Amino acid sequence: MNRNKIIENIILQWINIAQRDLTAAEQGLKNDLVMTEIVCFHCQQAAEKYLKAFLVKHQIEFQKTHNIMTLINLCSKVDGSFKEKLSHSDILTDYAVEICYPGFSLTALGLRP
Repeated sequence: MNRNKIIENIILQWINIAQRDLTAAEQGLKNDLVMTEIVCFHCQQAAEKYLKAFLVKHQIEFQKTHNIMTLINLCSKVDGSFKEKLSHSDILTDYAVEICYPGFSLTALGLRP
């Protein structure tokens, strides 16, 4: 398999996983009992994976990270509008890991449990 096909395959894998996270978030919103932290977690995961797909497409190396702003800054090297249009998305970083563990306060972020 040539290099372009390998890169394309990796991009599709990132997008497919991101789509599953987005679907999980959408389904979570449809439940009678909305588990806010789970929906937020899957939204963060989807955004992270879409950004990583973009980085792979443009062959920009990135460290293992859940930090949305770090990824947006890297994407901005290709398209400067990422930073201006998505800088508010950094709030998603808080939902990457911490929200799934005891001690994290949804109300501190302005969310309902």
